[in-house]
Amino acid sequence: MRVASVVLFLFAMALSGCVSEDAPTGPRVVDDLDIEALVASLLVQDHDHDTAHDDHVGTYGMQPLSFTPARAGAYPDEEVYFEMAVKAGHAFVAYGPHAGYLKPGQDAGFIVYDVAVPEAPKEVGRWHGQPPSDIEVSDDGDWVFVTTQRNGYPYPYTVHADAIGDLGVLPRGTYVVDARDKSDPKTVSFTPLPTNGPHTITWFETPDGRELVFHSTYDFVFTTYPDNLGQNSASQKVVIMEVERSGPVPILKPLSTFQILKPDEEGLNFFPHDATAYVDPTTERVIMTVAYWDLGMVLVDITDPTMPKELSRFADTGPSDYTKTHLVRVFPGTLDGRMVAVMEPEIPGGSDDGQYTFVDVTDPAKPAKLGHWSLPGEHVIDKPFVFSPHNFDLACGGDGVVSGVAVDWGAPCQDPTVVLGHFHGGLWTLDASDPTAPRASGYFFPLVERQNIVQGFPWTGFVTAYMADGRVYAPEAWTGLYVLSADAPVETATLSVDLP
Repeated sequence: MRVASVVLFLFAMALSGCVSEDAPTGPRVVDDLDIEALVASLLVQDHDHDTAHDDHVGTYGMQPLSFTPARAGAYPDEEVYFEMAVKAGHAFVAYGPHAGYLKPGQDAGFIVYDVAVPEAPKEVGRWHGQPPSDIEVSDDGDWVFVTTQRNGYPYPYTVHADAIGDLGVLPRGTYVVDARDKSDPKTVSFTPLPTNGPHTITWFETPDGRELVFHSTYDFVFTTYPDNLGQNSASQKVVIMEVERSGPVPILKPLSTFQILKPDEEGLNFFPHDATAYVDPTTERVIMTVAYWDLGMVLVDITDPTMPKELSRFADTGPSDYTKTHLVRVFPGTLDGRMVAVMEPEIPGGSDDGQYTFVDVTDPAKPAKLGHWSLPGEHVIDKPFVFSPHNFDLACGGDGVVSGVAVDWGAPCQDPTVVLGHFHGGLWTLDASDPTAPRASGYFFPLVERQNIVQGFPWTGFVTAYMADGRVYAPEAWTGLYVLSADAPVETATLSVDLP
């Protein structure tokens, strides 16, 4: 073991993008901190993202409370932290190799952390299985839904030669895991979803107590455009399932499918990447929000989940050149009487780094653009996804989006906050009090050595973020789990941790 001192340098003036020897090392209270202007000097484009990881280091408006390294011992080759959920005082963090299949000696599954004391998260249990593509948890923290997807080259149905035994050909789908005993999570059922399994899922409890799980699935194939990775339209769909509890163990029962059959166009793909939901407080309808890539945000009435009905589409994501809608969420409360959605892209490569677009969905049949936010400075994505947005959470009063039954969707949203993982662009919080002009309220990027990095993805940083009880929970792919206070009035901090 070696001790790595993680020094979070903060800059009071524009710097060249390197860590200054004269950077302040003690806490200092700052009023009216212009976070975006300060961080713009850190997010430099012109440096070696394959090897250098200290150029973007800093923390503003967020104070790290704890850092839990990804592994307590030797870190196995190419295993990373990615998706997570925070429910009922526990953080559930998915881990495994990036490729979505196991090689000999590798492990995958999810880890359960007790975060009742955020300064000292404690691993209390672990579930082992195929590498998860996504993870969702019921609001009581007792049931975990783990998806697996065959999501690596070559596409679409071939098996990797170095996968363990026959695991490469096993069906992909969703596991239901009983986590009432956090020390020993157990699989109770599995629902396959041909051919290659779902990429994302969302658990949502409706006001009448039905537990729905949205599965977004697609199978990659090459289209007629040589440089464009397209999809098989028939496989692009959202499968709505319900948790059926009438038998000895919970199972997932398919209810319906929502899809838009539209052939790819050159440079454009049309598939559902993710689906979430909210309750219209005026009509009490349940509205599913589908991130339908280059079609943008699609709003669907699923009050009767067996009969989804499309209400509208929205793709005004200018001034960015890209739509590529990756995730849509709706604030769990109103902003000045409006229901507000946030949509963000995931950009494999391009001339800009995308943006978070804020949309009025008070009338889900007539969404209207309000504002947008993007990383400060000018960036291009010259390596896969390097400065791209990825996943985010929306919070009212310090608590993120949970389910329909636990949210008063018509109540005013106090302290509306976006907390987001921007890959190599760092971890951010946004003040959304004025959704026509959202502004940064926090930034964090740690100086930690990244080990056993997958070739081609060395820059990957914060893949997602959640907010609960006023704290930010974020896994950084190659290092571990960070818990931060989102309202720290400090300009600098020092955190020492033991790394394997």
